[in-house]
Amino acid sequence: LERPVTSLFEIWKTTYDRNILVAAMINEFHIYFSSFEKYGFPFFLNEWESCDYLKGRSFSIRKNNVSISGIGMGITKEGLLKIRNQ
Repeated sequence: LERPVTSLFEIWKTTYDRNILVAAMINEFHIYFSSFEKYGFPFFLNEWESCDYLKGRSFSIRKNNVSISGIGMGITKEGLLKIRNQ
């Protein structure tokens, strides 16, 4: 990884039982997945938009020697990334 890393201990100055943490994550995933199955992606749009890291930011995506650059403009109701070309 070329990004800085951290730990839960560094953030909250306490330790966590790995099994309890993983069980809580699986439980949350199950709740979200059940909602996704029932309501589809549009159910999550407001929450997604409140946490959208790329919205309004410049970024580049590279795959198979092809690069796409632009500014994040959110996502569609289908979950597709919207990009404004720079």
